[in-house]
Order: sequence, then C-alpha cells, then structure tokens
Amino acid sequence: MIFGKKIETKRKLKNGQAGIEPKTGNRKLEWYVFIAFVIFVAIPLNLACFLLSSYFSYWDRPPPIYMYILYWSIYVLPIVLAILLMILKWNTAFIIFLTSVILMERFCAGLAFHTIGGVISGFYSFAILLNIIPIILYSVKFRRIAVALILALAFLLIPYNLFLGYRFIQLQKETKAIVEYVYEIKAQTGSYPKDLSGYEFKNPHLQKHIQRYDIRGNEFTLSYYVGTTGTSHWYNSAGGWDYYPD
Repeated sequence: MIFGKKIETKRKLKNGQAGIEPKTGNRKLEWYVFIAFVIFVAIPLNLACFLLSSYFSYWDRPPPIYMYILYWSIYVLPIVLAILLMILKWNTAFIIFLTSVILMERFCAGLAFHTIGGVISGFYSFAILLNIIPIILYSVKFRRIAVALILALAFLLIPYNLFLGYRFIQLQKETKAIVEYVYEIKAQTGSYPKDLSGYEFKNPHLQKHIQRYDIRGNEFTLSYYVGTTGTSHWYNSAGGWDYYPD
C-alpha cells in the first residue's frame, strides 16, 4: 500500500514538472551577444556588400527616389528583421545564424555581378527572398526543416560564388602583372609586344580566362572573364580598367 502511494506521488510530481515551461537563459546576456554580433559581424558584412556593389557602378544621372529606397533597404532590412525577431524573443542562436546566412548570400549576389553577370546576380538577389519560407516554418515549430532549408539555399548560393571571388582576385593580380609586362616591353623596345607569348603566367590555369590582347595604334586592350564568357573585365591603355557585366 505504501509502495503504491510512493509510485502515485512520483507520477504526480512527474506530471507536474512536465507542465512547467523550461527556464529561459539570461535574456540580457543574449542581447549583449546579439549587439556584439551586429557591431562586429553584421555591420562589417553590410559594409562589404556596399563596397562591392559600388565597385564599377555609377549613375549617368541622379536616380529616382524609389531607387534610393530600394537600394538602402537591401542593407537595412536584414538587421531590422534580426532586431524584430530578438524583440519577439526568438532563439538568439537562430537569429544570428539566419542573419549571417542572409548577409553572406547578399555579398555573394553582389560578387556574382562581377563574376557571372548582372542577370544571374539579380536571380541570386531574388533567391535570397526565399528565406522567408524557412522563417515561416520556424515560426510554426518546424525548426529542423527550417534550418535544413536555410542551409540548402546557402549551399547553392555561397560556396561557388566565394570560389569565383577568389578566382576574381587571382585574375586581377595576374592581369595587372600582364599590364606591367606590356608597359615594360614598350619601355624597352619602343612598341607593345605583338602577343603575350613572352609573358610567364604566375597561375598557368588562368591563361584560358584571358579573352583577348590586341593593339590598335598607340593603344592596347587586355580583357578577361571570371565565371562566364558573357562578361568581360578589361584594361585599355587610354581608358584604364572597366567592366561589362552581360
């Protein structure tokens, strides 16, 4: 009889504990972590996105006001969303994870403009909006599926574009060395070299990315592509460096 009462008492205690919500962590500390993330990670990533989008970009005339609003919303919205989710007391680790992924995807979309072209870059920018699906799923407690979808989209957008970004850096260094070589030959012989056969590539695998080298009068042009031949970066001795995205 006593043994039966003990079992029943334990069962009541167990049922009572099951109804108690688990204690949340130190919310003040979580806010400190989040603020540190915004200052040391989110803002620098946003700045990198801005600098990348400003590279080779210019306006022929002042753009309409809605273009300014659209342009700056790209940088402001991810951080605003993160702050809103923090106010709503979402999981801090998830917020930092989601914001980091979105900002990296934004950076890669900007990078794609210089490596694959404007059309693909625009497609990537649109694809970033698909993160709204895992956000909705996370809000209705399908958290593992939400995280899996975020990772899947990140895998499609980030690694390849970072690889192309690395190739872009290599090609910039290589082509600058080629331009120096061409000017050096001009200084020694009085004329530009007819071709690049005398130049020794520091990265031979990049040679196939050189699109053309030609001479017209007292000018020469050197062009290269990064991810697709539909794009072209070039140096012209009269006009300097320029880029055609599509």
